[in-house]
Amino acid sequence: MIRVLHAAVSVRPSIGVVRQMQAEQAAAANIGLPWDVRLATASDIESPIILRFSPRPQKIANYVSLRYSFYKWLTQSAKDYDIVLLRHSVHDIGEALFLSGRSNVFLVHHTLEISELKGLRGIRGQVLSALESIIGTAAVRRSWGLVCVTQEIAAEQISRFGKHSRKLPCFIYPNGTDLKASPCADQRSGEDCHRFLLVAAGLPSWHGVDLLVDQVQSSRHNVFLHFVGPFDPDSVGVSRNDNRFVFHGEKDFNDIRQIAAGCDLGLSALALERKGMKDACPLKAREYLKLGLPVYGGYRDSGLPEGFMFYKRGAANLEEIIEFSQVMKRSSRSAVAAAARPWIDKRTLVRNLYDSLTDWWEVLNG
Repeated sequence: MIRVLHAAVSVRPSIGVVRQMQAEQAAAANIGLPWDVRLATASDIESPIILRFSPRPQKIANYVSLRYSFYKWLTQSAKDYDIVLLRHSVHDIGEALFLSGRSNVFLVHHTLEISELKGLRGIRGQVLSALESIIGTAAVRRSWGLVCVTQEIAAEQISRFGKHSRKLPCFIYPNGTDLKASPCADQRSGEDCHRFLLVAAGLPSWHGVDLLVDQVQSSRHNVFLHFVGPFDPDSVGVSRNDNRFVFHGEKDFNDIRQIAAGCDLGLSALALERKGMKDACPLKAREYLKLGLPVYGGYRDSGLPEGFMFYKRGAANLEEIIEFSQVMKRSSRSAVAAAARPWIDKRTLVRNLYDSLTDWWEVLNG
């Protein structure tokens, strides 16, 4: 059996990244694969997957020191593995230097990096996207292959090779989640009340919340939006006295589970076109589904089969969301979770990628 290391580095990784990588390590261990996951950070996070390096007082020094220590560690550790999966860090000179001359490292991509950086406001977006176009493209060209969350992302990364293009091994690895928890309780209200859940670590423009808030405020429907994350009425742009917007703050999984019990749908990104994307398979949507919540989003979910009944792609249109909600009230929590299981189970997705990497490795080595 081939040995695989999946590594990443981030000064302050999002909770979504941490949960994804924890779930991957647990899935690999559960099915007995020689697959290790490590996340290097200077943040105070307790987890077996964490490689914690001492933080430096200055922001830039912290960034440089962490990456220097990480790539030094990775240079030694990579010798013990047949294949290394390295989560791509935007405009990271250390990554580009580390990849020079290596023949067993695949870069892992979760987004269209250049387009996303261009979407940042002002000169910052222009500068960072230009840096990624140069430094990130150099890293991509030095990688042995690609592992991408969607086919759309894979096509974008392959195009970065340009005239340097070669027959590039590229594998699709959709997001998934562990399915240890059972679906949440069903405490939904009647046909005329609609409660929607939005869990997020932030509200970038591509979430499209602004498109929905105005509609809720002017709607005659009995609609409630439940926000879980570091938000308040001011950050969303609503009155503190408007009880249609419920702010729960940052919560752990058990708390989210209780909040979800009273909700009809989970809301995913509604305006991904703002960062040039049409396809996605967000971790958030998988966690809604495992709780038994159908999902409404504004993108094609490439990790689910076409026509999957518990995911609806549509515009940020409140009437359409309510219509979908009314239909979904007829389905039980367990029916939603069971239908989603084959497509969101992290164990299945890790096994599929491992088998694909093994097949490639065996062909490469005769």
